[in-house]
Formats: sequence, C-alpha cells, structure tokens
Amino acid sequence: MKGLDVSFSAVSLDWCRARYAEGWRALVQNLWTGGYAGNDGLRAVARNNLANAKAAGLRVAAYANASPPDWWSLSVQMQEIRRNAGDMWPHLEGVAIDVEIPRITLARVLELADAINAAGQRADVLYTARWFWTGHMGDSKDARWRRFKLWNAYYDGDPDIDFASAPYGPWAASDLVGEQYQGTTQLGGASVDLNTFLTTFLQPQEEDEMADVNAHDVVIARPADYATRLAANEYPREWGSASWNPARLDDGIWYLIKLLRRRDEQIAALAVRVAALEDAAEAAGLTLDQVRDEIDAASLKARRE
Repeated sequence: MKGLDVSFSAVSLDWCRARYAEGWRALVQNLWTGGYAGNDGLRAVARNNLANAKAAGLRVAAYANASPPDWWSLSVQMQEIRRNAGDMWPHLEGVAIDVEIPRITLARVLELADAINAAGQRADVLYTARWFWTGHMGDSKDARWRRFKLWNAYYDGDPDIDFASAPYGPWAASDLVGEQYQGTTQLGGASVDLNTFLTTFLQPQEEDEMADVNAHDVVIARPADYATRLAANEYPREWGSASWNPARLDDGIWYLIKLLRRRDEQIAALAVRVAALEDAAEAAGLTLDQVRDEIDAASLKARRE
C-alpha cells in the first residue's frame, strides 16, 4: 500500500483527491513532536489534514513522538495528542510511536502506548531508523520492544519493504509493516515522506466484513452524491448534522455509524470505478458480460485493498 506521512504542511481535499488518483492509499499525520516546539504548527493543520484525507478515500492514521523522561509528563503528551487530532481521533486506524529523540527509554514508550490504547486507539507500531537505534539506543535487543511492529526509515528510494540488508534491534523481517523509503518530498506543494505499508500497518476494520459490497449490488445513478456527503461530513444525512458528534452518542450507536460510513466509502469508490468502466465499455463496444467481468475484478481488488 502506498502511503504518505505529513507533519506541518496543510493538505486540502483537492490535494488528497489528487494523491488518491495517483495511487496513494493512506495518510499518516504527526500529532506530537515530543514537546511544544512546533506543536502550534501541528494544531493548525492536523485535524483538517486527517478529515480531508478521509473524505478523499485515503485511510488515515497518526504518529506521535514519545517524550524523554525529563521532558513532558504522560498526561501532557496525551492531552496534546488528543487535542491535535480533534474530532478525527475515533477515525484513526492506529497511532504509531515515533522513537527518534535522544534519551528516550523503553518505559516511556510503553507508557505512551498503554495510554493510547486506553484512549481507544491501537499503538502497536514503532517508527525509528537504524542510525538512531544503533547510535542512541545501543542497538537494544530487549525482547519487550517486540510488542511493536516496525515502521522502518530506510532511505533507499526503493518502494519495497526490506530489512535483511541492514537489520537492527530485536526485530526480524517478519516484524516489518512499513518502510519510509524517501524523506521530505514535495508533492503538489506539500512536504511529505513516502512510504510503503503492509495492510497490517493500519487497524483492521471490524466493519469490513459487514460492509462488503459487490459492484452488482450498487446503484450507480448518482455517484457524486456519495462524494458530496462524505466531503461535507454529512452522515447519516437522515439523522441531521448534530448526530456526527461522537461525544453525544453512546458507544453502540457510534459503532453502527462507523459501519455505515465505511460502507458508503466503499460504495463511493466502486461507483467511480464502475462509471469509468461503463464509459470505456461504451467507447470500445464491449458486451454487457464483458463489462460485468471487469466490474467483478474491480470489486475483488477493492476488497483486497
């Protein structure tokens, strides 16, 4: 899966749609630099970046730098992480722990991961790089680090996930879920890093099985309606905009809304694909059976992604 991570750049809905059209499928937003340096810059963009990415069909996650023991308390870290995410917190598909500040300790990383878990998010991915791990962590092999899967910064410019050529720490190649293969890159005016992720980098969606959509079951009459609703965060439209506020819903209702929203996102993506197939079929003079075969292939690909 092609993924981008971003810190301080603001990305618009149109920007996110353009990246989706290029084949990018995930955006990971920094929510905490480890201290207050730059925190105002994150606060200014993080929530909107996540909302725009989600509305454009990208899967969204986040990362947060763990603070060393003599920096900020756990309560301060969690306060700022949650504030910077805003109302997008329940939409995240995990929060990776960034380990790249000197003097960070295992205990501090574990307590931050536990607090993120307690706040309802998965925190089982660790971001770091070989240069940092060997230079500042003593190339620790402590087995407790294997609680985390590894998102490895390895700037070889190659969008694969490799580890055997430069291993470190206690991790094996099977522990890799992502590689940041290229650092700061300008895409459409925004500064981002380029990544390849396994699907396990993101939180498995419990609703995927319930929201499985076959293209034959989709009415394609007005695909733009789906995109408009998603972009405006007006879901479910029938219940009114006030219902789109997790703080005012109990957990059961909020979970059902997540299921329905995920289904709408899949329908919107399939609608675009099917419309394109129909146009191409008409131009090429294909038969209806041939079009159906193509639709089936698109549906299977959507499920795998």
